[in-house]
Amino acid sequence: MTSESVKVSLGFFDDISVPKSLLPGNTVFDEVEQVFVWNVDEDIQFRIETGLKVWIRVKEIKFKSAATSDDSTEPVMSIRASMDESGLGAPSWWLEGEDQAEAEEDDVEDGEEESDE
Repeated sequence: MTSESVKVSLGFFDDISVPKSLLPGNTVFDEVEQVFVWNVDEDIQFRIETGLKVWIRVKEIKFKSAATSDDSTEPVMSIRASMDESGLGAPSWWLEGEDQAEAEEDDVEDGEEESDE
């Protein structure tokens, strides 16, 4: 995670980023804790931390032709995704009661989609 984007991993694929502009509105980067914080309102804040299971929407897939670039550090494929729509982000943000408690437990377990540093 950087102040510019959240990195997401599927476990088998790590070149997924969610730029700050595609995070929920009123999301700020906490420089001290190195996390994004979505300020829903005065009393409600959600943190986007490393290892958090998140739901994303793919916005763009880029493929690099191996023949056109000598830069071996650039990934052959990368994905730009968003979390700025209702229902995206951590599952626990959208559930209530017992479902929310279960989702919060699942948020910290290994999932299909996790934010990475």
